[in-house]
Amino acid sequence: MKSLGDHHHSLAFALVKDLLNSHPYFVSQEPDADDPAYIGILILVFAAAKKSPVMVEFFPQHTLRHYPYLRDSIPDLVSDIQIGVRARMCPDGETSVVVPSPVDCVVDRVVRIIGKQRTRASCVPVLQSAIRDFEQVATSSQSVASTASAVSMHLRCLLFLFQAFEPWQTVSSEGLTFLSVFSSASLNEFLRHSYSLQYLFCGLSDRERLHLKEYRILLHAAYILQNSHAIAEKSRHVLGLLSRLQSLERFCEETGCTSSPHMKHLLLAKESIYTGAGSGNLLQSLCRPLEQTAKDFDVKHYLLGFSSSTFRRQSADIVLPRDSGHGSGSKPKQFVSALAISFDVEAILHGIDDLESVCVQVLFPDGTRQVFRPKSSNIKQLAESKHRLRSTVVLSHSQWSEACDIEISLARSFTPDVDETLLVKSSSDSNCISKGLLSLSDSTSISIQPKDRLYR
Repeated sequence: MKSLGDHHHSLAFALVKDLLNSHPYFVSQEPDADDPAYIGILILVFAAAKKSPVMVEFFPQHTLRHYPYLRDSIPDLVSDIQIGVRARMCPDGETSVVVPSPVDCVVDRVVRIIGKQRTRASCVPVLQSAIRDFEQVATSSQSVASTASAVSMHLRCLLFLFQAFEPWQTVSSEGLTFLSVFSSASLNEFLRHSYSLQYLFCGLSDRERLHLKEYRILLHAAYILQNSHAIAEKSRHVLGLLSRLQSLERFCEETGCTSSPHMKHLLLAKESIYTGAGSGNLLQSLCRPLEQTAKDFDVKHYLLGFSSSTFRRQSADIVLPRDSGHGSGSKPKQFVSALAISFDVEAILHGIDDLESVCVQVLFPDGTRQVFRPKSSNIKQLAESKHRLRSTVVLSHSQWSEACDIEISLARSFTPDVDETLLVKSSSDSNCISKGLLSLSDSTSISIQPKDRLYR
């Protein structure tokens, strides 16, 4: 059973509630701790929890009480999962069990494991495993879904930087070899995660926002160095990097935060980087500070700096228009070719901290995008952190002549650190980093057709 749990921890994680016969609302009956069948299940579950420590969040209290008993009785079969169970006396004299939050549990474990690794490359599987755990928790536990989603995004950003810095951590500047982590899709994913963390989640501290800005600086510097011979407009990229550094300094002045120790190399080299771009010595002026930054880069610093506070994701649910795209069976909306068409939009907004940033975006099949900003009078408060948006959107498109499906979604506008078209181009999905848009809702598809092509 121990081997089964060790080799199939992901499957055990998905079945942990069924294995332990636990209920999300009602207290389940406590099994006999000396029952061989129950002991076998616990051996399997504890072995799986060694590799997926977030499982502890789903353990009933009697399972936590049985763990130290079995650990002392059969230590060769019960894994040491260090669940950190602490006894606490209640007013009625009974003892209750206090379980650390899943964020604390996983982050502490990741930090401990990374500290034991001899090479930085061996830390990558640790981060990947933690990302999988948090993504699974985000889909299986509603109470911690937002926090788990935020931490998994944060770990993905760290993993990307970790892989991007691998060449400088292992190879001298005279013989740089680079990993292929700077594809357009990877860059877009990294920026989407970092900006989503900063603008779509409530509960982040100034220190955590500072770290996200530092991530984007480090990414941009590494990108310039790798592509210094292929970049057509080096000066724009260098000016963009310098703008990021200046934005970081302004943020530190406004919030009173201090930048991370390894960032000092790039901050002190601002003048030489700018001079190097003008003289054609960009590679030399940027290589030395970035190489020092990569050597000092400590993933544990950022893991510990990302607190285990409860995050709340901002989102929206579209009520109108209803999905009527191709294949839905709904009658398409009619329009006269090359003229405008209007439709009502209604949505429920959850936890939005800046209502003026909410907008409606429409994606057309040819990749073009139209963004509409509703009036403040169109948004009414329903409850604390909950609002209703009712507005009318008028669309026009000079290329309309054929039937097509358009996608409507709600998005949040934001101001990027710099012009992000330096790194990514305009995307055709609902998240468009280059235009400062982050999706708040799922897309709704609407089928439209010119009058002479309406179904009869």
